[in-house]
Amino acid sequence: MKGSFPRVVDVDPDGRKDLLVGDAEGEIILHANVNTKDDPRFDGGTPLEAGPPGMKVVINVGQRPTPEVVGGDNDGVPDLLVGSADGLVRLYRGREERWRAREFTSSGWSPVRGSR
Repeated sequence: MKGSFPRVVDVDPDGRKDLLVGDAEGEIILHANVNTKDDPRFDGGTPLEAGPPGMKVVINVGQRPTPEVVGGDNDGVPDLLVGSADGLVRLYRGREERWRAREFTSSGWSPVRGSR
């Protein structure tokens, strides 16, 4: 996959590392480990979704999403932080029903841009 950004993390958390990939087209794909911790094997992948139950949509942040699983709010459910080529950082708060989106783009926040 051209321009993909992989992360190895335990998303579920079941003690087995999964493969989380930001693809070049903007989606975040979860390849779950369907084998053991010591001999990982990943499934074909499922695009992650965000939103309330019954209204979820596939997460797509534009070009070059760079995902990172974080747990900053101490609720025991992983959150998803995603940077992208537009310079914005988006936070998807983990909930029992998956992720709900929050975008840090206003109220004193400005896009984060890397230097070259």
